[in-house]
Amino acid sequence: MPFDDALPYTKPAATTRVICVALDESKFAETAFNWSVNHLCRNSSESNGVLDEIVLLHVRAPPPKLIIPSGNDMFAEAIIYSNEDYFNWMNEQSRIASHNMLKKFAYRLMEQNKGVVVRCIALVGDPRTELVEAAKSLNAEMMVVGTRGMGLIQKAMIGSVSDHLLHHLECPVIVVRAEQV
Repeated sequence: MPFDDALPYTKPAATTRVICVALDESKFAETAFNWSVNHLCRNSSESNGVLDEIVLLHVRAPPPKLIIPSGNDMFAEAIIYSNEDYFNWMNEQSRIASHNMLKKFAYRLMEQNKGVVVRCIALVGDPRTELVEAAKSLNAEMMVVGTRGMGLIQKAMIGSVSDHLLHHLECPVIVVRAEQV
């Protein structure tokens, strides 16, 4: 599965411990990131020959569907062309924003942990599905995710990404609550 890497990436020759950290623009993701840096990331001197490869993941929503006119609209081709251009432009703007957010976290991590391998991957789709597929494809040894602290009713109505990851990943999932930091 080819990934959309926000920074150039070359697989390290050394053995790595892959730790995925799910990110978005929320304070909960910020908390999970900070917890990961403080509790999981090892400098290369502490690693006993196994480097930490921190994979920062961000899932953005797919672009909106194109509106295709129906009937015998004489401007149909112009509208479709215009919609496709707008669709492509919106998709690229979303991709750039995702890459910029990932880079911001990556640079912070690189400043704090010398010798840690950092990879940034931008994904598109349902966060639950995309994060599970990415973690499995990367052979992640653990996944770190923040939580919004939803109640049972909210979880039942809209679903919880962290709850889904707990039930669908084989690797350990660390769910970081805001008050844990």
